[in-house]
Amino acid sequence: MDLGARIRQARLAENLSQEGLARRADVSLNVVSRLERGLIEDPHVSTLTRVAEALGLPPWTLVSGKGGVPWPINLRALEMELIQERDFESVDELSEAMRERGAQKLLKQYDNDITELSNLRNTLREERQRIHQIPTPRERVREFSGVLMDFLQQIEIVERALEKVSGGHVNHGPDEEVATEGGGG
Repeated sequence: MDLGARIRQARLAENLSQEGLARRADVSLNVVSRLERGLIEDPHVSTLTRVAEALGLPPWTLVSGKGGVPWPINLRALEMELIQERDFESVDELSEAMRERGAQKLLKQYDNDITELSNLRNTLREERQRIHQIPTPRERVREFSGVLMDFLQQIEIVERALEKVSGGHVNHGPDEEVATEGGGG
């Protein structure tokens, strides 16, 4: 399949007319028509890039016919970066350089994404551990009950000790009567 047929196939897959593609790519309708009919044998790199971006594809997929996945990298910026670095003899040479540089940038982006996801996973694990360390209301009631039972036992021990020392005359609190030697009161 030649370049023109690949452009036509990609355009139809996007449900675009030639006019719609021309508007989206900011090129003339005549250019789109001539590209699809194979009348422009060596299109300008910027034209090919605009057409490819309008179709959501990297330009080398139109030149080589390989790939076809929407590209998450700004292709115009990548093209300009490469053109500023050196001159290219052909569209194919620029497309190959864009493919290599694009792959490098994409791998770096994926590495950053993986690192970010890994950090998020670790944060979530730490949060889950922290949450599991927080006692549930039932555990808190049990803990409080245990503390309360210990406290009550200590009160009983103190009361017995006071009874021994005072000979049975112990004030148990404001609501309770004080025991007397002669009986209740």
